[in-house]
Amino acid sequence: MAALAYSASVASRGTFTVRARASRAQLNKRINIVCMATPDNNRGSVSLGQKVVAAAAAAAMFLAPAGPAFAADKAALQAKGRVFAEASADVLRAAPAGDLRGAIGAAVEVALSANPQKALAAVDAALEALETASTADLLAVVKAAEHATTASMDAGLLIPPNEEIDKVVDAAAAAAGGVSPAALSKFSKLATEAALSADGKKIGGLTFAGGRLGLSVGPGKITAATAAAVDLLTAL
Repeated sequence: MAALAYSASVASRGTFTVRARASRAQLNKRINIVCMATPDNNRGSVSLGQKVVAAAAAAAMFLAPAGPAFAADKAALQAKGRVFAEASADVLRAAPAGDLRGAIGAAVEVALSANPQKALAAVDAALEALETASTADLLAVVKAAEHATTASMDAGLLIPPNEEIDKVVDAAAAAAGGVSPAALSKFSKLATEAALSADGKKIGGLTFAGGRLGLSVGPGKITAATAAAVDLLTAL
């Protein structure tokens, strides 16, 4: 998400469409570097911290149900997005490293098992939705994410503080408010189709890994995060 927003920030609105389509391979590479990097002993907070702020931004910008095209409600996304992001961060802070790696690995397996054509169509739709957003708003998301990552590193934290995560959510919600409703609806429909094409056995593996993570974290935190996710979806 940060990579996509950064690319938007260095292009004018008139030329962003061409540049985004021409550089998708480069964007995918940069996203993989951010999200799949293996932390070293001295900078272990970098990779996971970036994943958390990127996930918060993605949740606020692109979680939208398939259906009629409606504009995103900035205020609702900010309020409910904060609750969701903070509850998710609480789960990550409490999760044992081994169980967390298992859940992330299972989620990656599910994603990789989806129909490639449907997955690529969803990615293209996401990029097209980004092309309709304000460049200034996307740049604000990048700056907030970078600041959150730096804050977590400076404090020696694995997960950024809630106040930093909230800033990312707020910036992402503002960006989402400027995205074309039709583009969001298209992305949601294609993303749903891609998700439904995932291998059932892989989904079962993710369910098992998620259950194990829930037991290790505690039902209270999982329940709070799940309720926050549902509440966020109802606002979209």
